[in-house]
Amino acid sequence: MAHGDTVPMPEAQPRRAGGLATLLRTQMRNIAPFLTLIFLTAFFAIASPSFATLDNVGNILTQVSVTGIIAVGLTFVILCAEIDLSIAAIANVTGIAVAFFTLQDSYVNIANLPLPGFAAIMLALALCALLGAVNAFGLTVIGIPSFIMTLAMMQIAAGISAMLVRGQIAYKV
Repeated sequence: MAHGDTVPMPEAQPRRAGGLATLLRTQMRNIAPFLTLIFLTAFFAIASPSFATLDNVGNILTQVSVTGIIAVGLTFVILCAEIDLSIAAIANVTGIAVAFFTLQDSYVNIANLPLPGFAAIMLALALCALLGAVNAFGLTVIGIPSFIMTLAMMQIAAGISAMLVRGQIAYKV
């Protein structure tokens, strides 16, 4: 190019027409789960008359509430580019600890410490907090990678669960 020549500028792309169809195509990754949920809800409402009742909606929301709370907490962990593999095992230990620390009926085949409900819940939460503190200490002070530390804590929590129920299955706690 000689001095004074201008560089040709690429022409602007013409605006594509199509509106809604183009928007749907470009946003399908975001829209697909929502459309699937709507389709499944409609299918089950037609297949079972008791599905589309307020009692069933309340039951579904009750069942997914714990998972939703855990998912919100794990969102922050993932946003920090970390991972927590021990969350389900620690939640399991917490539930088993509440059962262990409360008075159970005679048909429950695991040994337990008969404490009032409030004290059992507080002890179970303290155990959960202690396991979380061990996780935090390993990650922040010692510097163990989160994958390794939470994998180890998952095994530790599974062992604590098995120890509390003495390797037995308690169905009706």
